[in-house]
Amino acid sequence: MSPFYDTRMRAALQAGASSPGASVGSIVGVGDKDLHEVRELYKRLRELVIQNPGGWDDPASRARIEALCNAGIAALDDAECHDRLRTVEEQARDLYSRGGHRAWQRTHMSGADYLRLQMLIALEAVNTRLFFIDALRGRQSVAQG
Repeated sequence: MSPFYDTRMRAALQAGASSPGASVGSIVGVGDKDLHEVRELYKRLRELVIQNPGGWDDPASRARIEALCNAGIAALDDAECHDRLRTVEEQARDLYSRGGHRAWQRTHMSGADYLRLQMLIALEAVNTRLFFIDALRGRQSVAQG
């Protein structure tokens, strides 16, 4: 984690905010089981994206990613995580399609590689958010105890 991010996270925790645009109350009820479940889903999604490069019609990978993203959305009541997981699901539709990935092509990178990179970035944002929620919840439980 970058020192800049760490400083921002500490400042947000000290101020009592969960993140820009999100209220503290929206994540107070998040339990350990929910965080653990979404972390496991994150690991499975990340591994799937790494192991299945895409660039062709792959309905099985599309369906697995859709199911895992939907399970993550259902398991955790957090708008930021929901947005990131929906992004992964949407990008998987193009990555694991016959030609949708071509629209994402860059000068020095194939559309499939670019999509995989973007999906991994979104998944890392989910993982970072889970750590943030866990830290905030721990701070709140200390303050209440």
